[in-house]
Amino acid sequence: MPHPTHGLILYAYKTSLGSAVGSIAGIVAYTDTAESAGHFQCTSSSCTATWHPWLTDGAKVSAGAGVKQALIGTVKRPNGSIQMSYGGHPLYLYAHTQNAVQANAQGAGGVWYVVGTDGNVIK
Repeated sequence: MPHPTHGLILYAYKTSLGSAVGSIAGIVAYTDTAESAGHFQCTSSSCTATWHPWLTDGAKVSAGAGVKQALIGTVKRPNGSIQMSYGGHPLYLYAHTQNAVQANAQGAGGVWYVVGTDGNVIK
């Protein structure tokens, strides 16, 4: 768990789908397009075991090159934890990513999609 003063950085990565946001390890971020305005779909342990909510743990989130600081935000999950969002989309990290900058879960379940650096869902 990061110390709140260290912060997190949201990075931009070139993928086969376009420019997407992701973690320091090159893991692109997804959002569940069935979620809207605080109505979370991915709350069960079976869902969050595969789709890890990208929690901030109180850390400040900064924009890396190619990411817009104004689009970075947070949302409060039903359990009270704080999840990072981008362009208003809660961000998740796919547990089964095998290689950096790989969007191998794109379109999973018809709801999971990569989030672009412009803040829009890439479908």
